[in-house]
Amino acid sequence: IVSDWPARKIKAEPQIVFGYAAKDGTPASLAIGGDKFTFFSRNEAKAGKAWLQSLDENERLITAMKEGVSAVAMGTSQRGTKTVDTYSLAGFTEALAKIHDACKM
Repeated sequence: IVSDWPARKIKAEPQIVFGYAAKDGTPASLAIGGDKFTFFSRNEAKAGKAWLQSLDENERLITAMKEGVSAVAMGTSQRGTKTVDTYSLAGFTEALAKIHDACKM
């Protein structure tokens, strides 16, 4: 997920949302082409989520998502099961533009 938060003046914040509770303290990652981005995991209301470890990587990740074909998200469940999910990036650039427009950012 990539979100704009106008009240906090945050534009294009990437986040991985797992369909399970994540194992606390384990890293997660997102691979796009030859690029790999490291995230940290945390549970919020039994839902695992992950954010970039280094905010300096944000712009590079968004660029990779705009130019990439697919993104591969990797994480670890609370039970220790490693997961890998692949997502198409078709339409990402247009969707991001609509988000920025709707949020006036």
